[in-house]
Amino acid sequence: MKVITDIDEAARFCAGGSAVTIGTFDGVHIAHATLIDNLVKDARRAALKSVLITFYPHPKQVVAPDEAPQLLSVREEKLELLQNRGLDAVFFISFDQQIAHVTAPQFLEEYLVGKFSVKKLVVGYNHAFGYRREGTADFMKDNAQRYGYEFSLTEPIILEGEPVHSSRIRHEIRHGDFDLSLRMLGHDFIITGTVVRGKGLGQQLGFPTINLKVPPEKLVPPTGVYAAYVDSSSDRYYGMMYVGETLQEYALEVNLFDFNNELYNKQVKVCPTRFIRRSIRFDNHRELVSQIKRDEKNIRDVFHLD
Repeated sequence: MKVITDIDEAARFCAGGSAVTIGTFDGVHIAHATLIDNLVKDARRAALKSVLITFYPHPKQVVAPDEAPQLLSVREEKLELLQNRGLDAVFFISFDQQIAHVTAPQFLEEYLVGKFSVKKLVVGYNHAFGYRREGTADFMKDNAQRYGYEFSLTEPIILEGEPVHSSRIRHEIRHGDFDLSLRMLGHDFIITGTVVRGKGLGQQLGFPTINLKVPPEKLVPPTGVYAAYVDSSSDRYYGMMYVGETLQEYALEVNLFDFNNELYNKQVKVCPTRFIRRSIRFDNHRELVSQIKRDEKNIRDVFHLD
C-alpha cells in the first residue's frame, strides 16, 4: 500500500484510472472495512487502482475546533489499520482553511476527475464532501454520467439495532459499553504513545507502571481499570491499564505482568481489551493494594496467564 501526500504524485499513480473512496475513516471500523473490501474487489475486476482519500487533521479541527471529536485513530494508527486491507494507495489531504473552502464541484472536477482519474466512486451512506458538505450522494450520483464514473453508495452496517459509525463508537467508549465499541471497531482499540516518567507511586505500592503520553487529539477511555496488552517493537506484554481521574502529563499507566525492563522514551502500542472496573477511592494504601491484587488476578484470568 502506497502512502501519498503529493497531489501530482497521486495524478501519476492514478493515470490509468482509479476506484476511489473518500472520508475521515476514523477508527477504520467494520462498516469502513466492508466499504474498503468492496472497493478493492471492484477495482481489481476493472483493472483500476484502489485509492482511499482521507484527511489529516480531522476537518472539524479546522472548521469547528470546539466541536472537533477526539480521535479513535490518529494518523499512524489509521495507516496501520488500513495496511492489510488490500488498497493500492492511501492519499492524505492536509486539511486547512483553503481546502475547507473548496466547493463540491471544484473538488469533483479538479481533484477526483482531474487528478485521480476516477472511474468508480464509492462512499459511505453518510458521507458528503466540499464546502458546507454540498457534495452529497445525490450530487455524486447526478454527476456520474457527465464525468464518466460509476457511483456506488454503501449501505450502513447495523449492530444492536443502530448503524455503526465513528461518533457512536466514541460515545460507547466514553459513556457506554466498551465491549460493544470493540465489536463495532472489529479490532482492538489502539492507543499509541511515548513512555514517560511518572511519580513512582506504582513502584512504591509494588506494582510499577509504564506511563503513556499520547497525542492531545487521541481519545482515551474513561477512568478505570482495563485488561490490556502492550506491544513494543516485536515484543508483547500483558497487564492492567489504569486511567486516572486527575490530569497528568501522561494519559494512562500500565502495570506489565512479569516485566523487569525499562521502556522509557520508547513508542509503544497499548490495547485495552476488556473493561474491569471504575476508579475507586480508598482510605489507605493497604486497601488499594488489596484491590490491585484482585484486579491482577481477574486480568490474568482474562488472558489465561498463570
